[in-house]
Amino acid sequence: AIMSTWEEQAGYPRVHAEWSDGKIHLEQSRVGGGDEIYSIPLTFATKMTPDFEETTPAMWMNSKTAEIEGINPTDWIIFNIKQSGYWQVSYSEGLWKLILEALKTEHDIIDKFNRAELFTSMQNSLLDGEIQAFYGLELMSYLEEDRRRFVWERVEVVDKIFRKFLPRDDTYVQYQKLVDKITEPHLANLGLAEYEGETVAETNFRNSLKDLSCGNLLPNCLNFEYKRLISFIETGKGDYDLCQAMRLADPEVHNYFVDKMFNEKNFEMLFDLTCSLNRDILMRFYKRVWDKISTGYLRLMLTWSTEQSPVAMNATLDFIKENYDEINKRFGCCMSFLNVY
Repeated sequence: AIMSTWEEQAGYPRVHAEWSDGKIHLEQSRVGGGDEIYSIPLTFATKMTPDFEETTPAMWMNSKTAEIEGINPTDWIIFNIKQSGYWQVSYSEGLWKLILEALKTEHDIIDKFNRAELFTSMQNSLLDGEIQAFYGLELMSYLEEDRRRFVWERVEVVDKIFRKFLPRDDTYVQYQKLVDKITEPHLANLGLAEYEGETVAETNFRNSLKDLSCGNLLPNCLNFEYKRLISFIETGKGDYDLCQAMRLADPEVHNYFVDKMFNEKNFEMLFDLTCSLNRDILMRFYKRVWDKISTGYLRLMLTWSTEQSPVAMNATLDFIKENYDEINKRFGCCMSFLNVY
C-alpha cells in the first residue's frame, strides 16, 4: 500500500520544511504540479543527533502536511539522509541560516551526499523564488574548505543560475571574486595540469574546479587553457579544453579550428567554437557555417551559444535578427527554441 503511491503516480514529491510555532512544519507537493499525496519515508539528522548512517525512516509522511516536535530551534536539521529516498527537500530561510552556519564551522559533520544535495535544494529554491540569492552565495562560500569531489560536481547547478541571471555589472564581478576565492586554494594544491600517478578522483576534482573557474572567465584558468591550445597547434601534441581556450583565441586561431572541423567533419566542435568572447569572430563564424551544416546542428549550435556568455548570446541574437527570414524558412516554423530570450 505504501509503494502504490509511487507506482501509480507520475513525478516525485518535494517536501518544504520550516519552523512554525516551535515545531518543524512539513508540507509536500508534487514536482510538476498536481494534488497527489505520497507516502514519504522521512529520515533526518540534527545538530544534537548528527547521525548520517541511520537511513531507517523516523516516520512516514502520509498526508499533505506533518510536524516534527522536540527539535531545538537553534539546531540545524537535514532531511533525506544520504539521499536514500526518492524525494526532494526545500528549506525555509530560517533553516538555511542554521545549515549555512554549520557548513562554515564544521562542514564534515554533514554527510557528503547531503552536502551535495544541498546544492540541488538551493537550485530549486532559487528558481522558484523561495529564497534570496544571498543564500546561494553563502552556500558556495564554504566550499573553500570542502575537498569532496562528489560535492563539487553538484555545485554547477547553482553556478549556472548565477551565471545566467546575475547582472553583468559589479554584482557579477563580486561573484567572480567569490569563485576565485573558493577554487584557488584547491587548484593551487592540485595544479592546473594533470600529473603522472594522480588518482581518478583528483582528475575529476580538478575538472570540476576548472569548469567553475574557466566558466566564470577567471584569467588564470583561461590563460592556462589557451597556452595548451597554442602548444597543440605548434607541436600537434597535448590536451586542451577547446571551449575554454576559444575564449581568448584570436581570429587566426579560431579559423584554424573551424578549418579543422570541416576537414575532419567533426561537427561536435561547433559548440566549443561558440565559446569565443569576441563578437566579430562569432558573427563571422555563424555566417561561414550556417548554410554548411545540417538544420539539427544549426538549431543546437544557436541554442548552445546563448548559454556560453553574454557576448555569445548577444551575437547569436543579432545574427538571427539579421538573417531571420532565411533561418526561419530553413527551420520551417517559428524559432520557438529561443522564446526564453
